[in-house]
Amino acid sequence: MTSFLCITIHFLDPSPVYHGKRDGGEPEWPPSPLRLFQALVDSAASRWREVQFQTIAKPSLKWLEHQNCHMILTPEIKVCIPFRIAVPNNDMDSPGGVWARGLEPVKPHRPMDLRTMKVVHGSRVVDRNSVPSKVLYLFPLSNDTCPHFETLREAARSVTHLGWGIDMVAGNAELLNEAATAELKGEVWQPTKDSNGTALRVPIVGTLDALISKHQA
Repeated sequence: MTSFLCITIHFLDPSPVYHGKRDGGEPEWPPSPLRLFQALVDSAASRWREVQFQTIAKPSLKWLEHQNCHMILTPEIKVCIPFRIAVPNNDMDSPGGVWARGLEPVKPHRPMDLRTMKVVHGSRVVDRNSVPSKVLYLFPLSNDTCPHFETLREAARSVTHLGWGIDMVAGNAELLNEAATAELKGEVWQPTKDSNGTALRVPIVGTLDALISKHQA
């Protein structure tokens, strides 16, 4: 009987909307295994610092990098109508310097000018058929063992968001046998394809090192 590592992401908003995007800026659903991996790397880097990350977290993430996500279970969603909002572009030091001199900023350095239009196009979770607002990622285990389970569970429990920062979540990890897995509820997704037949992004060998290099850069 096959055992699975099950990593669960539970959306905390009473009416959850997921804002993650895939390549091309299109709404992403389900959240890809790569996005889960990125969230685990982020939470692990916050949970274990510097030497601890290298000795505790990195071997566990390297192991997970080599695993294939067998199945994803999700609640039902509806893609929302996109809309645009004006977002500050983090350039308030420009008018700030003018204010410090006792003057008023002029165009293009006024606060109203320092905004970028951003498209919001989320996926709203539908509360139906008693399926909780959770996304479950199932990884089959070789020899029914997970040598890094404790560390991965701590990393999963340290995840705070998935997608945008406003997509607040709580994470967990557990070991399930085949019988327990068969009782899980939700829409079944194969990680290699989404509803349009497009392959979902997955971590590959070297993904962790690439993320670390990107952060350092």
